[in-house]
Amino acid sequence: MSEASVPEVGSLRAVDAAGLVDLVTGCAAAAARAEAVKLAAIAEFWERRRRPDRSRWACSDWDAAAAEIGCALTISSGRASGQMDLALALRDRYPRLGALLAAGQVPITLVTTIVFRAALVVDPATWARLDAVFVEAVHRWGVLSQKKLEAAIDGGIARYDPDAVRRLRTGMQGRSLTIGDRDDRTGLSSVFGKLATPDAAVLAHRLAAMVHGVCDDDPRTVDQRRADALGALGAGSFVLACRCDNERVRWFV
Repeated sequence: MSEASVPEVGSLRAVDAAGLVDLVTGCAAAAARAEAVKLAAIAEFWERRRRPDRSRWACSDWDAAAAEIGCALTISSGRASGQMDLALALRDRYPRLGALLAAGQVPITLVTTIVFRAALVVDPATWARLDAVFVEAVHRWGVLSQKKLEAAIDGGIARYDPDAVRRLRTGMQGRSLTIGDRDDRTGLSSVFGKLATPDAAVLAHRLAAMVHGVCDDDPRTVDQRRADALGALGAGSFVLACRCDNERVRWFV
């Protein structure tokens, strides 16, 4: 199906059920082929923008190319950079998977998930093995839920490069921070969530320093001081004001 053969949306009421199914499959295949051509064009564009003699410039060739592609697609340069990564991965690492996309046999969403999950593989021989695995399994993977799909891809990767499975990055997706709950009492707001371990360690260290920075006459409990210290951080202060009756201490803080 070409762009010229795609019917107008308003004409679909005249198409029978079988014809609608044909349109669905035809448009899906055409969209996949178009994505393959777009990605190939992005890879070629990057090759023409590569200038090793500019390696010490303030703006790298990659960032400059991503900015141009982002403007062309009306997306951020960060997302454009992701498109460049995907384009090069299909061209250089997983060409057989890329060929399926170019033939309209797999959707771009499935291909993107596979390439992302396999992004930590760095050995060329492993790329070739995984490319064969992906091509063999991709038609079975299309019916899986996202969670089961990622598990199946990771299982294939683990056979050849266990260290490249995205365990850490998958876990990091669960980080969050929520402030406030419907059951909170007046004057109080609950705060709960999950932080990256390094961030949590830094926060804990900072709060401990603030909590123990007040004098021994501060009337608050340690938990109360920690809560107030977090509020002080939100206000941009690394110092927790003391609440004792010592005027000199209060004035100094």
